[in-house]
Amino acid sequence: MMEEGDFLKVLVGNVGMGGSALLGGGRANADEQEVSSSRMSYSRFLEYLDKGRVNKVDLFENGTIAIIEAVSPELGNRVQRVRVQLPGLSQELLQKFREKNIDFAAHNAQEDSGSLLFNLIGNLAFPLILIGGLFLLSRRSSGGMGGPGSPLSLGQSKAKFQMEPNTGVTFDDVAGVDEAKQDFVEVVEFLKKPERFTAVGARIQVTVDVPDVRGRTEILKVHAGNKKFDADVSLNVVAMRTPGFSGADLANLLNEAAILAGRRGKTAISSKEIDDSIDRIVAGMEGTVMTDGKSKSLVAYHEVGHAICGTLTPGHDPVQKVTLVPRGQARGSHLVYSCR
Repeated sequence: MMEEGDFLKVLVGNVGMGGSALLGGGRANADEQEVSSSRMSYSRFLEYLDKGRVNKVDLFENGTIAIIEAVSPELGNRVQRVRVQLPGLSQELLQKFREKNIDFAAHNAQEDSGSLLFNLIGNLAFPLILIGGLFLLSRRSSGGMGGPGSPLSLGQSKAKFQMEPNTGVTFDDVAGVDEAKQDFVEVVEFLKKPERFTAVGARIQVTVDVPDVRGRTEILKVHAGNKKFDADVSLNVVAMRTPGFSGADLANLLNEAAILAGRRGKTAISSKEIDDSIDRIVAGMEGTVMTDGKSKSLVAYHEVGHAICGTLTPGHDPVQKVTLVPRGQARGSHLVYSCR
């Protein structure tokens, strides 16, 4: 098998050859454009021919066009390729070529088309070799002869391993049990002593979801330890009324209720302060109460409709409260108990 270093050498060599072919084709085109723009009259061509300044003649289109190499004294005796329109290829002209020992050759259309085809193939070889080399390198980097997710693995589905026995693939080969155990141990160690990891700059992200009813009840007990409550306040009921609250939200709820109780001159938190605090956290600040009777009726019908539909819908959380007091952007609201 060819080593990767040898393969790269071959690839670079082919790329160089293809680049040379492209550069060669470009030079040929440039020469043709230069020749087509440099022209010489037939009389001047005969003058150059008599003075021995013509070195080479290439004849095209049945001898009607000649591309000549001539020494131009006006350019410091520099060799120049120019195009000459011939009236025809006469025997006298051929005799002059022989007498002056001028190298001349005739090119027909078939040779031109063959040369064009050869140049086309040469120009296409470079991109084809480059694409093939990149494809082989991608296969080598992905593990050799492809695999799941490789373009060459189409049709090699998991059904082959499920239907054919003795494939040699076991659960331990693909499950990553040891790696999962190691990850779990690292997470536990991080939760116990995170400073061991943060000291070296590590950041292990641990996602903790919001608590359920039981978790909210326990969190409320912690934050309610330094507060006084009336007998009508049940932390279990408060936990049921606060689905989606995090620990910080629950702490904010009890602190807000304590502030409201202090403003109202109370020595303990009652259900009224709990209700107002929940409404403020969920819906926003209390707005100005509506005085227009028609607007009140419309909002009342709307919110009562919510409450009736919720009550009559099987499995819906029980309706907790319906109010016309505007909060935030809402003109009214209805709240429900949640058993989550």
